Amino acid sequence: MKLSISNNKLSGVEKIISSLLVYPYGCIEQTTSSTLPNAILKWFSNIFSGVVDEKTLDKNIDFWVKRILWMQTPTWWFAYWPGDTVDNLHITPYVLRSLIDIQKYAKIDIQKNID
Repeated sequence: MKLSISNNKLSGVEKIISSLLVYPYGCIEQTTSSTLPNAILKWFSNIFSGVVDEKTLDKNIDFWVKRILWMQTPTWWFAYWPGDTVDNLHITPYVLRSLIDIQKYAKIDIQKNID
């Protein structure tokens, strides 16, 4: 066990930020919930330069946005799991709002990823 004590509120933030690069486990909520903080991290990349590799961040955001869009059903709602075709009426508003924010913070065009 390791105990670290600091009077700096940002002490250890590098570990937390780095963990964002490997978070999603599969469902739409976890994928969306990790992609949005990554996009926000991209927005503040000038503050965290050297903490996170920006190329890796860009690659991950692009991959996860495509994964989110892949979980869209034929009726334009979102399913909870990859390959599922059941519309999830509870998660869809969260995903749509997050996609708007991801586009803003990551400065990407999500429309280009829609088939």
